[in-house]
Amino acid sequence: MKVIFSKPSKTDLKISRKKFRNLLSRAAFLINLKAGSTQKISVAFVSLSKIAKINEEFVGHEGITDVISFDYRGADTLNDEYTVIAELIVSHEKAFFEAQKRRNTSFAEELTLYMVHGLLHVHGFDDLTPGDRRKMRRAERKIMAALKIEFDLSKIFCFAE
Repeated sequence: MKVIFSKPSKTDLKISRKKFRNLLSRAAFLINLKAGSTQKISVAFVSLSKIAKINEEFVGHEGITDVISFDYRGADTLNDEYTVIAELIVSHEKAFFEAQKRRNTSFAEELTLYMVHGLLHVHGFDDLTPGDRRKMRRAERKIMAALKIEFDLSKIFCFAE
C-alpha cells in the first residue's frame, strides 16, 4: 500500500513525509485494512472551514468535524491496481485546538487519532450507537497504544503557532 497526502500551501503544519507514510501504513496494517502493494490511501489535511464545507456537501452534516473518510474499495472505478482505495480528510487545525484543551494529549497524538478513527471507518467500524462507539474506542486505544510504542509521533507532526 502506498500513502499520498496533501496539505494547504499556507499552513504551519509540518510533516515528516517518510515517517508519516510509515505511520499510516503501520496503522492500516494493525487495523487489517487490506490493500494491494500499489494501491493508495490518500490523506488531505485541511482547514476548519474546508472540512466544514466537505462535511456539509458530502456527509450532510453542518459544522466542523475532525475526520471524514471515504472508502472507494467497492467502487466500479477500481479498475487498476494504482487506484486510491480510501481517502481521509483530516482537520489538523481541529486537532491543534483539541490537543490544547486536553492535559495528556499532544497535537501529534490527536492528529494520529483522527487518522486511526478514519481508517477504522474505512475498515467498517461505526460509532452511531453506544455499543458500536465502545467497540470503536476500544480499537482506537489499542491501535494508538501500538503506534505510540513504535513511533515518536512528535517527530512526525508539529504545528507551529
